[in-house]
Amino acid sequence: MKEIIDFDRAFWLSGKNMVVKKIFKIRGLIFIPIFSLMMSACISVSVDERPIAQQREDFDRASAALIGEYSIVDSRKDDFSVTSFTVSVRGNNLIVVGHQKREDNFIITGKECSGRDRGIGKSIYCGKESGAITYVSLELLYYSRSINSAWSPFSKPAMDVKPGDYLLEFGTRNGRTSSYLIKKTG
Repeated sequence: MKEIIDFDRAFWLSGKNMVVKKIFKIRGLIFIPIFSLMMSACISVSVDERPIAQQREDFDRASAALIGEYSIVDSRKDDFSVTSFTVSVRGNNLIVVGHQKREDNFIITGKECSGRDRGIGKSIYCGKESGAITYVSLELLYYSRSINSAWSPFSKPAMDVKPGDYLLEFGTRNGRTSSYLIKKTG
């Protein structure tokens, strides 16, 4: 059987399924490495360019402002039925205890955390966590944000978060982000 190299001509030939399948396999073999190379060039690791002393100072100020007890005001994609949170810091780790409706608790330990202090806005972001959680973020927002629940006609309306509100989010390995609008109670 003669192999066809001209992709356009091979696609339009009828009755030559074997040749067309072989052409698409060749295309796949060419496309996959090129696509992988292009995607790896697009992915970059963010680097915090602040001096180490400034990073530590911002983390200390942000954690001092953000640790405490919180009640839930609103949530989106709450897979855990949480009623409240307790937030603390141990070393450079953010410890979040979620209190669930069934009186069970779960603990999320955010590791490799960094803090930001932007005047009214303070935030702690932890990009590494063991287990099913991939990141944890706690913010006292200095900007408005709208968070959608899902792209379904039966989903809740968007959750509006205003400057001065507290927002706790954590992402899971399956790509979902649980978002909680919280109020500091202690």
